[in-house]
Amino acid sequence: DHYEEDQGDSESVQQLLDVPEQPFELEITTPGVLGGLRYKPSQRITPEAGQVEIEVYATGLNFRDVLMALGLYPGGPIPLGSECSGVVTGIGEGVTELKPGDEVIGIAPKTFGKYVTTLANLIVPKPSNISFEDGATIPITYLTAYYAMHYIGRLQKGERALIHAGAGGVGQAAIQIAQMIGAEIFTTAGSEEKHEFLRNMGVKHIMSSRSLDFADDVMEATNGEGVDVVLNSLAGEFIPRSLTLLKPFGRFLEIGRTDIYQNSQIDMYPFRNNLLYSAIDLDMASREKPQLIRSLFLELMEYFKEEKLKPLPLTHFSASEAIGAFRYMAQRKNIGKIVVSMKEKSTREVQQIDETMPIRPDATYMITGGTGALGLLMAEWLINHGAKHLVLATFVPPSNYAKEQIDILKKQSAEIAIAMGDVTDKDQMSTIFSDISSNMPELKGIMHLAGLLDDKAIMHMNLESMIKVMRPKVEGSWNLHQLTLDHSLDFFIFFSSAASVVGSPGQANYTAANIFMDALSVYRKSIGLPSLTINWGFWLETGMAGKEAVKSDRTLFKGSRMIKPEQGLQILDRLIKKDINRTIVSPVVWSEVLDPYTKDRIPPLYLLFEDQKIEKAGKGAAKKASITGEQLAGMEAEERQDLMNSYLQNEIARVVGVSPSKLDINKPLN
Repeated sequence: DHYEEDQGDSESVQQLLDVPEQPFELEITTPGVLGGLRYKPSQRITPEAGQVEIEVYATGLNFRDVLMALGLYPGGPIPLGSECSGVVTGIGEGVTELKPGDEVIGIAPKTFGKYVTTLANLIVPKPSNISFEDGATIPITYLTAYYAMHYIGRLQKGERALIHAGAGGVGQAAIQIAQMIGAEIFTTAGSEEKHEFLRNMGVKHIMSSRSLDFADDVMEATNGEGVDVVLNSLAGEFIPRSLTLLKPFGRFLEIGRTDIYQNSQIDMYPFRNNLLYSAIDLDMASREKPQLIRSLFLELMEYFKEEKLKPLPLTHFSASEAIGAFRYMAQRKNIGKIVVSMKEKSTREVQQIDETMPIRPDATYMITGGTGALGLLMAEWLINHGAKHLVLATFVPPSNYAKEQIDILKKQSAEIAIAMGDVTDKDQMSTIFSDISSNMPELKGIMHLAGLLDDKAIMHMNLESMIKVMRPKVEGSWNLHQLTLDHSLDFFIFFSSAASVVGSPGQANYTAANIFMDALSVYRKSIGLPSLTINWGFWLETGMAGKEAVKSDRTLFKGSRMIKPEQGLQILDRLIKKDINRTIVSPVVWSEVLDPYTKDRIPPLYLLFEDQKIEKAGKGAAKKASITGEQLAGMEAEERQDLMNSYLQNEIARVVGVSPSKLDINKPLN
């Protein structure tokens, strides 16, 4: 995939907000700048007749919140936050179905806060088999999808439904509802990662949301018949193209707002086939028909209790990390839902354990190199997945920054021990393991990150440099392997490097060290021990290699890009659940990787990848265009303008990752 680096992104991971002890709400101090979000003190609102007050435990982030913060929401100013989970703290006159202390989920304004007051009809009891964080994924997504597809669209078993943006929150909910009903599902999504996720959900017909080719694909798959229902959230030319896919008596369900507020025009001819076009506005329905919304909400809760529907996959942020959550959604990288816990203390103790994720609250996990930037990121990842006991092994005392981050992690009810010791010294490591056995729960997982760099050209590489770099990877890995032979580990993850696969100039010592670690991982697997080695590319401003690469790209292999922290963590989520031994992870632009080669001279390593990727890379490189002075000199002024329009339209579309046809040159880019 093409990958655009964004230096500002990595900074957002560390941009933490102060969360007041007293009641508060999130405000936009500088419209258009996500870094300008701040929590401000607020007043609790006593519930009136028909209302309830809720202490918010978790809130779901929606794209309209991001648009509001960026000053781009087409419907005008609205409060930030519109759905939550939490506990009822007060009720108004006439409210009989809820009482203080009830665990609930629902729709409310200003849910990026400590307390909210809202209509009781928009709140329902939270099923006991769903955690607070999972509960926050449900209200807007499932109510929108259910109201649209069931109540308005009347989707029936055996019908066909096209669900645009299937990897998003509403898209995921709509897919589950359609599967429950028994409809045949067609969906679009923007990246191969999202396509793979949808395939794992059992969706067979998946197309790109970055091209208008989806229409031809749908007609081909349905033998020219089309679909019965379209759930649309895309804008511009996607609307008329989707309308052409509807069978007679088809229903077009519009949940996007852009074209409505821009008063865009559509061709009426398709409606000769008795088509229905319905604009879905859950906000208006909640205000004008709260009883209807409540009845649909209660129906949905029964499906969740019976586990016919499940909460959406989520990416979790704490209240202090709200800016990072907004930025993460602004990049459109999320699959499913983004949830922000509004209580600094983690509520993960009420979550059900994910049986496919081998991380438990009653076990201890060790990270070597644990006080470095990447080690701290892994510690946070483990805690976010339910770990409560961590050992961060380190050869050097933690920095002030590391101490601050560790204090933040400890606030999530986690026990974090700093173990001073050299991973290359077996006696020191044996002492650390003994201390764990005596004072902490059973050790169930190890992540080996410790390592050093000492780059030199091969002609200047001496024995001292080789030993310095190889010992943490070679002796360190072997010590950890031997000292855990009598432990029943759930996972042992070696953090290796792509350098051991493709090489890296000036890093012969580092490359050799990682090759040993890769081989040890294969050996462990061969004798029945858990082992996963990940040959990482360079992390963006995280870890020693990443910091070096930021200064200079000389250590990056041609065509590679930096791994953003959120990308790496998403991939780790998947890898730790899989029974695989080794994998290479690096964003790659294949046209650049293959640029110096003809098809007859492609290195064998690259031939191991799919031919389709190689062919696509070649085509992408061939399409790259430029404008020369010679071209412009021979053109009239109007011709020059047309050429520039076309060139800029294609270049901007490439950068933002959309089809050029989506960019109307007569409208603002926003």
